[in-house]
Amino acid sequence: MIPISFEHGFTLYIGLWFIMLSFLWGKEIWREYSTKWNSMQELLYLCDTCNHSFTSEQYKNITRCPKCNSICIFRKKDKF
Repeated sequence: MIPISFEHGFTLYIGLWFIMLSFLWGKEIWREYSTKWNSMQELLYLCDTCNHSFTSEQYKNITRCPKCNSICIFRKKDKF
């Protein structure tokens, strides 16, 4: 068996935990970045006529519903 002092063993233990947590943190950041739905590029509309929800391009406040072809206006929702 390889003799190892308590200080070196404890340092190795903490170092391995730090490496594992860093890897998991990086993996979570990568997963969040790769599957992120960017709501700043598209606006979510809700048609008042047929209650169909859809997305449209940025900076368009008025668009037509793809289901019933009625005019829909983007309204900002209040946050609770």
